[in-house]
Amino acid sequence: MRPIDIALIALDKELDALVNIVTDLASKIVNGVWDYKIYREYSDKARRIKDDVRILVIESIARYQPTASDLLKLINTYEVVYGLYRFTRYALDISRLFSYFRDIIEVDKNECKLEVASRILRIVIEMVQLSIDAYRKHDKELAKRVSDMEKDVDAMFREAIEMAHKHQSPCSCLDLSIAIFLERIADHCTYIAQHLV
Repeated sequence: MRPIDIALIALDKELDALVNIVTDLASKIVNGVWDYKIYREYSDKARRIKDDVRILVIESIARYQPTASDLLKLINTYEVVYGLYRFTRYALDISRLFSYFRDIIEVDKNECKLEVASRILRIVIEMVQLSIDAYRKHDKELAKRVSDMEKDVDAMFREAIEMAHKHQSPCSCLDLSIAIFLERIADHCTYIAQHLV
């Protein structure tokens, strides 16, 4: 085993830990758990992993002078880790919105359904998993599927903008605000998947 292989294995372990955080977070999102403190804890853990990976990548480059293929793996792993970290930050921002607007959502449950954001959320959660799978399996077909799904998210995002413009209610504005964060998550999923193309 080459010395750099030890670093690459350590990077994979860090990536696995971050994937577990993102998967747990995605499960909470799908189940409607929006407790800000929980999301803060997840995001803080993800930040620590991102920082550890950055240090490991820099040390590996300096210490082992990697070949082009190893260097590409180091850089791509950091990019994927950063994208997954951003997912946790956007989820934290969404939980903050829910805490700010909880009174509106709870009072107007029948009125405030967050229709567009709910549809985007289902696609984005699938995109997160597919982008991770595409990266790990080096599957260009999955990467293309993620890219195609982003087009659907973009179309729904435009729909959220139109609804907020037409209705101008707190619920349509909240729907749009959440859609903005979800669209950004979709972008990061596409960036992760595009590291294969």
